[in-house]
Amino acid sequence: MNVEAGPLEAHMGWAARGLGIKIDEALRRYRRSGDLTPVREAVRLAYGDEVYDEAFADRDDRFLELAGNVATGVPIATPGLRRCERGLCERRAGARGLCCSRVSRLST
Repeated sequence: MNVEAGPLEAHMGWAARGLGIKIDEALRRYRRSGDLTPVREAVRLAYGDEVYDEAFADRDDRFLELAGNVATGVPIATPGLRRCERGLCERRAGARGLCCSRVSRLST
């Protein structure tokens, strides 16, 4: 993980875990009351209306299983950061011999 992407990845991980906790809490309420509405709302919040409608809305038979799969954290993906070419690394990092993708912008 490089210096620039580390904080982004950490915050995204915390957010994904937080959404999973919301889904888990909703599943617990469902088990107590039998009302599926809180689970549907938590999953819709986590995935957004468009993805929810495509992936979850018509899956009543497996909805609880699918919601349970993300109760510990909603999967997310970040685009890979472009690695620079060797020549650019040498120009930005100088004689230190470090790839610029591992050097903070403040230090170059």
